[in-house]
Amino acid sequence: MTLLGVREAAKRLGVHPNTLGRWEKAGLVRAVKLPTGVRRFQPEEIDRIHKEMYDGIATETLSETLTAAWRG
Repeated sequence: MTLLGVREAAKRLGVHPNTLGRWEKAGLVRAVKLPTGVRRFQPEEIDRIHKEMYDGIATETLSETLTAAWRG
């Protein structure tokens, strides 16, 4: 299974890596934590978030949650 690093996942979403970290902390996206403590993301998870963000499928609740997470 190929996992994405934080920078690659953030790049695919068009967001800053810190934003992706906030979304993870808020529970909007799941990361896989390796035994070394490094976080990685499954491509399917990033694709799901991307689809919800950019294909107009995002629910109002998700949009509000993403905005709140972005504001910190």
